[in-house]
This record gives sequence, structure tokens and C-alpha cells, in this order.
Amino acid sequence: MDFATGFQSTELQDNARAVRCVRGQVAPPLQAKRFEVSEQAGTVLDTATQLTWQRALDTSGGDDGAGRHNWLHAKPYCAGLTLAGGGWRVPEIRELRSLVDTAVEQPALDHGAFPAAGTGGVWSMTQSATEPTAFWFVDFLDGFSDVEDLATQLRVRCVR
Repeated sequence: MDFATGFQSTELQDNARAVRCVRGQVAPPLQAKRFEVSEQAGTVLDTATQLTWQRALDTSGGDDGAGRHNWLHAKPYCAGLTLAGGGWRVPEIRELRSLVDTAVEQPALDHGAFPAAGTGGVWSMTQSATEPTAFWFVDFLDGFSDVEDLATQLRVRCVR
């Protein structure tokens, strides 16, 4: 984790990096049954955060016809999503990062809850602190997070 920028990614264990130590109790492990899938509704409830997620990514719509949107179209896409009664929005980066499972890759999230998750970045609503036209995304192929220009075509996973 780069604390200057918030950039996070995996590194080889022999790469030299600074260490931030912590003391106190160890964080509890993730719940074994963290996600409750509603196949009929097409949603996933995260019992750790109480957020409900769109289970499947859009693969046929979007700006490019393959489910990718530029950042300006991500918000209206979620607001217009009628899945399970509506009320959807684009997640903040901390919410989106909460789905990353560092124990798996390709995709780096629960394969049972989010099958065929796709690859490529997924937009968040969180703007870069240093680049006014850039917003944070997570690439669930490997859990990588970074910023991208708002004109870039990325996927959207809506939350409520």
C-alpha cells in the first residue's frame, strides 16, 4: 500500500518496501459465509458490510456495447438499474475494495458469489485527490486499485 497515493497492488516478497507495524488484537478472519446470494433477484448481500451488490456485470450494454462505461455514464447506469427494485448507486472505493479477496486471483473476489466476474477495472465514485479528471477503480483480475481518467471505458458494479 502506497500511503502517499492510496495505490495498492501485490508485490514479490523479495521487493524492498517500508513496513508499518501494528499492535493489539489480530483482526478477525472473514466470515465463512460472508455473502448471501439471491440468484432470483440477481443480488449479493455482504453480511460484513450490509451492502447489497449487483451480482452480474453488464456485458451487453454500456458505451461500448460490451458493458463498459466511461465514468460520466456510470452514475446514470446505476441510478437507472431496475434490478431487484432499484435504488442502486456507484460504490465508493473503500466499498469496492471490501470485495477484494487477496487469497484468490482471476478474479480476486468470491467466485461463488460473483461468478464470471469478468476482468478489467470497475469504477468507483471516489475522485483522485491529485488528478481532477481521474477516479479510483478496482481491477478484480488481481485486486489492483488505481486511478483512471473519466473518459476511460470500465465496468460498473452497482451497490445499495
